[in-house]
Amino acid sequence: MVNLMFDAMGRLYFKTNQLKGGEVVRQSNVITHISADFPPSYITDGNTGTFTDQAKDLANQLGEKGIPHEITLFNKSEAKLKHGYEGDLSNPYAKENFKRMIDFINQNVTK
Repeated sequence: MVNLMFDAMGRLYFKTNQLKGGEVVRQSNVITHISADFPPSYITDGNTGTFTDQAKDLANQLGEKGIPHEITLFNKSEAKLKHGYEGDLSNPYAKENFKRMIDFINQNVTK
């Protein structure tokens, strides 16, 4: 059901029925645009109905290109977290993520 929903949303967002192999979809893939000039990147996502595989793929590509990055993903055995979990700071995992993100920014942004 989730894949069907993402497929429908993708078709609406990109205004095309050709998601696989379509030019506009290909251009939107951040991973294909990573170069030495790519900025330091902080990545997080939930673990339920989310984009965890894509987050890991992005982190791997950043690592291969030597781009400073950090990925924060919490295991489902700790808590079920939906996409956008980090927006609710009453959630202890969102608070932990926020702290990690601020630490990452402080370490990677020149003042």
